[in-house]
Amino acid sequence: RQVLFLPCYRDERMLDGICRFAFEANWILDSHYYRTGLLPDAWKGDGIITMLHVPNRNRKLTSFIRSHMHCAIVDLSCNDPTVELPRVLQDNPGIGRAGAEYLATLGCRHLGFVMQDKNHFHEERYEGFKQAALDLGLGCSLHRIPKNLSKVGNDPGWLVRRLPLGTDFPLGVMMAADDMARWVIEACEIAGLSIPDDLALLGVDNS
Repeated sequence: RQVLFLPCYRDERMLDGICRFAFEANWILDSHYYRTGLLPDAWKGDGIITMLHVPNRNRKLTSFIRSHMHCAIVDLSCNDPTVELPRVLQDNPGIGRAGAEYLATLGCRHLGFVMQDKNHFHEERYEGFKQAALDLGLGCSLHRIPKNLSKVGNDPGWLVRRLPLGTDFPLGVMMAADDMARWVIEACEIAGLSIPDDLALLGVDNS
């Protein structure tokens, strides 16, 4: 069987899992796109494992998938629900709930959630986080990092004004993904907050 791996971003753990299964199943696995971003010309194969991007972000990939709907295709995201495909997804609401519940065990009475642009995974994580905070009787706030950080002078000081600073420490903050940690950590430095004594910081994805 000839199978393509076409994700919208690179994650070595996904590639590793697919490669291990491909070896067991005796697939011929084409992961060229993963390395180069170049889609194959006139490809004729048996199946595609993809992770579509949000609508209009990677039109070439979406168009390629739409033109190969006669193949077996599995999407590892729900970024573009306009393309009807079988999907294998994370339990993102469960991830959010687990994060809020963990921060509550540390004695955090107010929880914050940090995300950037709209992302199906991240929105679901926030909904699970928010619901768990509500169930636990805790305060909860959402903080969005601007899409274009250059517009805020590439300075995380803007976040300090949005944190519910007060005497009720530690604050519990969960990020939608680990790569946002830098901005929260730098904001804490600007505000003179200690991690984890003043702010307990939790990431997602093991990146």
